Amino acid sequence: RRAWADADHFSLERFQGEMLTDGWQAKHEEYATFIRGKHRCPGRHFAKQELLVMLEAFIRHYHVELAEGMPSEPVGLKFSITLQPETPIQVCVRQR
Repeated sequence: RRAWADADHFSLERFQGEMLTDGWQAKHEEYATFIRGKHRCPGRHFAKQELLVMLEAFIRHYHVELAEGMPSEPVGLKFSITLQPETPIQVCVRQR
């Protein structure tokens, strides 16, 4: 209730606007609860391992390459709600 008077009600607007700008969450640790802070997710290691298993299965079953015309140079990343490339990336995915 310290942050919002109507804390018992979900409001998506609370998590838009300034919170989506680059670096905002890096400065506000209390909102990066999955990986940081005193309330970080106790299942985060399991979730990361699960993600690696899913990624390995995806790579084993599909061939992924940059779409024609996409530059092959590394792109910068920006941190918001999720980690995102600074510029859009298009890929082609084919079953192996």
